[in-house]
Amino acid sequence: MVLWTRVFQRLLFALYRQRVPILIILLISIGAGTYYLWLGRTNLPAEAAAAGTAPVEVTVQDLAGQNISNMTLTLKEKNGNRRISMAVGTTEALAIARQRGNSQIPPDQQPQAYDLMKDAITQMGGRIDRVIVNDATQREYLAQVVVSNNGESRVIKARPGDAVALALKAGAPIFVEDKVLDRFGTRGSG
Repeated sequence: MVLWTRVFQRLLFALYRQRVPILIILLISIGAGTYYLWLGRTNLPAEAAAAGTAPVEVTVQDLAGQNISNMTLTLKEKNGNRRISMAVGTTEALAIARQRGNSQIPPDQQPQAYDLMKDAITQMGGRIDRVIVNDATQREYLAQVVVSNNGESRVIKARPGDAVALALKAGAPIFVEDKVLDRFGTRGSG
């Protein structure tokens, strides 16, 4: 409080003495300080990461495999013909199959992990905005779940199968980074 009183006094004194350069420096300093205080309170790096550099909306095209423990999930570009395929675990495959209405998978009476996660986020006032398959290596795909609450976005790292299952459960859109589709995707008809 003492600091702001002194700043205000010097500002008034500069106005009194018409020292315009000092006044300009003080105004710029106050503006910059306010900006950096505001920047520290927002989540700009997470928001930038959450936005992705060039996300492309996709749909779940297929979930195929010989048995439920060895399934392949295929995501297809919504307005194009590129697609990527990835292996998913048993839990993710069951959840994705249930959400897609697979009649061979009996409905579960108890809530599953994805129900729990969606309900916990919702009951705490948040919502699942979208999921993004944002990167890949030669061995695996990497994903993010973007959750918002009161205007703030948070990015949570996840396995792609878990992210897709959660997005389907929450009715959230699924995206894949353009660079991932270009590097690891294939082109198909329709």
